Amino acid sequence: FAWDALLTWAGASAILVAATLHYAVHALGSAAWDWYEHWLRSLIFLTQAPVTTAIGMYVMPARGPLFNGAAALLLYLTGSSHYWVFQVFATTFNVLVCLPFALFLRTAGGVGRRTALLIAAAVTVLVPFYFWENTYTWTKDLTAAFVLLGIHEYLVAYRKGSRDGMALSLAYLAPGFFCHCLAL
Repeated sequence: FAWDALLTWAGASAILVAATLHYAVHALGSAAWDWYEHWLRSLIFLTQAPVTTAIGMYVMPARGPLFNGAAALLLYLTGSSHYWVFQVFATTFNVLVCLPFALFLRTAGGVGRRTALLIAAAVTVLVPFYFWENTYTWTKDLTAAFVLLGIHEYLVAYRKGSRDGMALSLAYLAPGFFCHCLAL
């Protein structure tokens, strides 16, 4: 089992959750809606409200369901629908991007496993842009995780000369698309 990868993800998640839990809103200006919208989408899944439920100017099918459905499942399992609980799960989902990023660093950069994990965790936690992206409760970084995983698998298959593997690497875009349409 890849304990070092699990500890990297858990450690980066813990740092980002601890740094951001005291914020009620992660937004300025026009970005103020997204954090709230994804929480509402998760609540719609949690309460099994109709798919036609309006969310501001959007309806439920306007966004991919994977992130919010998974968050709703975890909210159900914890017995809480509070925003701060959703925030913990959203941050944890978004920090998953550090693991495919480490795989990509190994594949494209040729660095060792632990070095790649350390670099990926450092970028995820210390670079301000990624810090903000990972703590903001939207779906883009989980989407990026699936896209990076697909790129990694494509590069591995390409180096082996496996056309089937290159074609199958596109399968990682499907869950990415179900998180956010930008995966295409």
